[in-house]
Amino acid sequence: MDDATAFPVQASRPSVSRRSALFGLAAVGAIAAVDVGGFLCAAGTLDADALTPARLTDRFEEVAGHHDGFRRNHAKGVSATGYFTATGAGSAVSTASVFRVGRTPVTGRFSLSGGNPFAPDADDAVRGLGLAFELPDGEQWRTAMINTPVFPDRTPDGFYERLLASKKDPATGKPDPDRMAAFLSRRPETAAAMNLIRRHPPTSGFDNSTFHGLNAFHCTNDTGVTVPVRWSLVPSNRPAPPARRRRDATTSSTHSPRRCGAGRCGGGCWSRSADPTIGPTTPPGRGRRPGRSSTSAP
Repeated sequence: MDDATAFPVQASRPSVSRRSALFGLAAVGAIAAVDVGGFLCAAGTLDADALTPARLTDRFEEVAGHHDGFRRNHAKGVSATGYFTATGAGSAVSTASVFRVGRTPVTGRFSLSGGNPFAPDADDAVRGLGLAFELPDGEQWRTAMINTPVFPDRTPDGFYERLLASKKDPATGKPDPDRMAAFLSRRPETAAAMNLIRRHPPTSGFDNSTFHGLNAFHCTNDTGVTVPVRWSLVPSNRPAPPARRRRDATTSSTHSPRRCGAGRCGGGCWSRSADPTIGPTTPPGRGRRPGRSSTSAP
C-alpha cells in the first residue's frame, strides 16, 4: 500500500482531567448566566429603580401608614347595590347586551382617595365610584370612575412619583411645596391635568358628583363601526358647592357616600345611566370587541 492509499493516522487525544472539565463547565455556566442576565435586564427584573407592585404598595403605606384589613388606596368607602337601567340608546354604538332596554344588577363602592381609612371627608379629596355589572350570560363588566374630569398621571411611574411628592410634612401637615414643584417640573403633563382639575371645583357630595371613567372602551355597533367610548355618570341632583362647616376628622360629612344609601337620593343618585363621550369612528375590523378596555387613558 502506497502513501496515497494509506489510512490517516489519528493523533492521540489528550486526556481530560477533572480540573479542565470543571473549568469548561464553569465557562458554559458563565455564558448562560450572561444570557439570562441580559433577558432579566431587558425585562427590568434586575433594575433597582424599576416600579413593581410591591414597591407601589410600600409607597402607599409609607405615605398613609399601614392599616390592617383596608385597601392601600381608596381605603375609606362604602359599598352599595343597585341597577343599571338602559334605555336602548347605547345600542347605536354597541351590540353589547348591557345597552339593550332593561336593567342590569350592579355592585358598587363609593370611596375617597388615599390610604387612610380614617381620613376626614375633605372637599378636595378625590371621590371614587367603582361598579361591577352582572350580565345575564355570566359575564362581568367592571369600571372605575372618579369625580375629576381627567386623571392627573399618564404613567404608573408618574403616579408613583406624585405619591412621594404629595407626602405630608409632619411639621406642617402639608406636602413640601418645593418637592411638589420639582415633581411638576419633571411631569408637565400632570401639571396641565391639575390645572384642568382646578377649573372643575368639587360639589357638596357624592350624590351630586359627576363621575368620569378612568379608561376608554372600544364599542362596535351592528354595522361594524367602532368608536372609543368613555363612561360618565351624571347626577339627577343639582350640583351644589361644598357647605362651609366644620367636619369631624373621623365621621361622615354631608357628602358621605352613606347618604346615597339612606334615601337621600330617592333610590338612585343618577337618573341618566351613562353619558358616553364618543370619539372618532374606526373602520370596520380594526376595533376591539364591545366593552373590552382599550389602552387609552384620560
